[in-house]
Amino acid sequence: MGSKHAVQSTGGKSKAPSLSLVEKNHAKQHERVVKLMKKAAALMNEAELSKAKKKLAVALKIEPDNFDCLQMMALIYQHERNSEMAFSYYEKAMLAFDPEFINPRSYLKVLLNAGQLAADMDRLEEAEAFYTAVLELDMTNTMALSKRARLYTEMGQLEKAYADFKSVIFFPDREEYAPLGLRFTAHTSIMQSTHIKPDETDIEMLKKDIEASTNDHHKLKYEFALGFGLEKLNRYDEAFEAFKRANDQKRKRISYSRKENLKSCNRIVSIYNKENVERFADIADYDFKPIFVLGLPRSGTTVTESLLGAHPEVNPAGELTYISDIALKIAALDDNKLYPEQFLDVSKAFIKSQIRYYKDNTKQFLKDGATTFVDKMPGNFMNIGVILTLFPNARIIHLYKNPMDACLSLFRQHFANGHNYCYNMGDLGGYYQTFRTIMEHYNKEFGDRIYNVSYEHFVENIGEEAPKMFEHCGLVWDDEYLSFYKSKRRVKTASVQQVRKGIYTSAVERWRKYDNGDNLIILKKALADYMGDEITEQVAEFDQRTAAELKAVQNSDDVKNFDIQLDGVNKPQVIKHD
Repeated sequence: MGSKHAVQSTGGKSKAPSLSLVEKNHAKQHERVVKLMKKAAALMNEAELSKAKKKLAVALKIEPDNFDCLQMMALIYQHERNSEMAFSYYEKAMLAFDPEFINPRSYLKVLLNAGQLAADMDRLEEAEAFYTAVLELDMTNTMALSKRARLYTEMGQLEKAYADFKSVIFFPDREEYAPLGLRFTAHTSIMQSTHIKPDETDIEMLKKDIEASTNDHHKLKYEFALGFGLEKLNRYDEAFEAFKRANDQKRKRISYSRKENLKSCNRIVSIYNKENVERFADIADYDFKPIFVLGLPRSGTTVTESLLGAHPEVNPAGELTYISDIALKIAALDDNKLYPEQFLDVSKAFIKSQIRYYKDNTKQFLKDGATTFVDKMPGNFMNIGVILTLFPNARIIHLYKNPMDACLSLFRQHFANGHNYCYNMGDLGGYYQTFRTIMEHYNKEFGDRIYNVSYEHFVENIGEEAPKMFEHCGLVWDDEYLSFYKSKRRVKTASVQQVRKGIYTSAVERWRKYDNGDNLIILKKALADYMGDEITEQVAEFDQRTAAELKAVQNSDDVKNFDIQLDGVNKPQVIKHD
């Protein structure tokens, strides 16, 4: 059981020689180790990790090179997020590996776990080496290929990533990996790469996987990937249909209410005003000045974070949940009220505790010369009132796109969690309206503390706008920061490919490429007030045309309803009786 100390049978017909006292002692001690390991495994299953560690520590005193013991100890420390200790035990397990006694698949598992841990610790070269070691022993290991491809993607080595992802698709799924969706990840990464254009073979292989898939969840994600691939081949009508199929499937699986979203928006606007926020001015932390980059997802927040992170005193911390955690804590103060009504009764002691909570959880980002960090959770636009209650001098950067481009970007994106407003154009349009209402409110109440940036203007005038943004954040500008996309740091959000591409303008006015017939009319109706005369006229023409169509059938018994913004419906249509 993972140890060289196990006593081996001699085999053959002759009688086995009697064991020496030393051998008997070894056998007895090994039996004890096996029992300790079994007890430790049971404790691990019951989440009694401290007790399990004690059992394994005793076992390792007896057999310091027991591969299974070392691996189990590494897993415990990894679960406890003690990365350094976990890594040291994985290294010890590798040294203890002996193919004569240990199943090679167990060794490959250790290499994979060590590679993932090294990647999480930003020890990128070591992570690459571990994954490569797996592939040298097992060249068709799709898990190692997928992990190494993802690592290459985050490091900006996209050609290498492409080769590995192609291999993941080429080799058949192994039974143990099939539920993990490695093929989906590979297809998506190829189709969404900004540096690699899929060929017809890539498209056809993806279509075959869509047709063959019996997993509806995987199928809808494949459809999103197909949409991106077709878009890159300039086949926009086909791409739209793929995105629409994916969104329609997703919308059937989730719950979302435009009415509730609007009510929530109205409460935020009503309660998070200057008067209520400044009730806590005497206890707020004015010296703590993190940078919050916020707005709708897919509006340039990741690229902006990376640009700011090029400054040696700024640590790009990614999408942190701590502010939304605090909002949830406020909501939990009184279940009989609707958030954020509870804010009106919040105590100063509670606010002080949340200042400590945020600072304690983010102090890890203030190291290696960093004097501040970027919290780029886009949805914090709803929580500006919370942010300024805690940290009145926080630097807030609000990014916004052309409304049609902003919504279409979200319609094309499958999110792993949340963002349930994205999968129907009527929902999207309504959500965008509340987003604008909230930001107009916060700019009215706290305009001097918010730096508003148009994405389109920013990318067209980066040399002029970037220094202004840095000045707002209290940072000294240097032109060398414009090469931020060459950084070797990892980027872990859906925008990783865009960051590696740097500042680009190809996303500007993308919506026009999809503007065929009535494809986008639902968005146009919702966003007309923000889009100018061209869209207003198109909406008016559509309304006249549909009114005439309705009038033509209004005396017919087969018409049940006529509503272009029904939940789950992304195209105008007459809904008839069955």
